Amino acid sequence: MTKLNKLEKIHQAIQEAMNGNNTDLEESIGLVEEIRQVEIDKRLEHFRSEIKAERLSYGELAELQGLAEYIDPSDILLLEWAGVPESEV
Repeated sequence: MTKLNKLEKIHQAIQEAMNGNNTDLEESIGLVEEIRQVEIDKRLEHFRSEIKAERLSYGELAELQGLAEYIDPSDILLLEWAGVPESEV
């Protein structure tokens, strides 16, 4: 299922919920989680490339810090730049 198909399914489920039919909401929440995870992964990879190119901006650094909980515990580079203490890994 493409991202657009997922968004259409979510949109339809919200409209149905507004009409009192909540049967598709749980599936839609799962689709939102999938889309969110893909977007987070893309951002983390962007930050990695910016760090390696030595051009990570302060705004991007702040965003990276906000995404720290989604960084894989074995990803030392991103964890270090996100300011996560070693004791929390």
